[in-house]
Amino acid sequence: QSWRENSSSPQTPKHDPFCLPLREDLEKLLKTVGKSAGHIESEGKSVAWKLAIAAAMKARTVVTNRWLAENLAMGNRYEVSRKVHAWSRRPDAKLARKLQLTPNPKT
Repeated sequence: QSWRENSSSPQTPKHDPFCLPLREDLEKLLKTVGKSAGHIESEGKSVAWKLAIAAAMKARTVVTNRWLAENLAMGNRYEVSRKVHAWSRRPDAKLARKLQLTPNPKT
């Protein structure tokens, strides 16, 4: 299958070479906040650490809301956008420091 055929499917294939750097970044960020992949499904869609990781990935990569929604179990992509934006306006200071996120100058 070509990349275009894979990209139209609702689930991003785990073997997709375009997603490998994103998965590696996600693993590093999970470790930074003291979580593992097992915590993704077992915790809520809008817990602070998921929002912090999503904000960090959006700041550092070209990750899409769809990818974040699927890989962090955060619900639909529109909610990811809304929740991450809200978190970025008033971030958890401890998580922001851990993930080396710069403060929002507009707040």
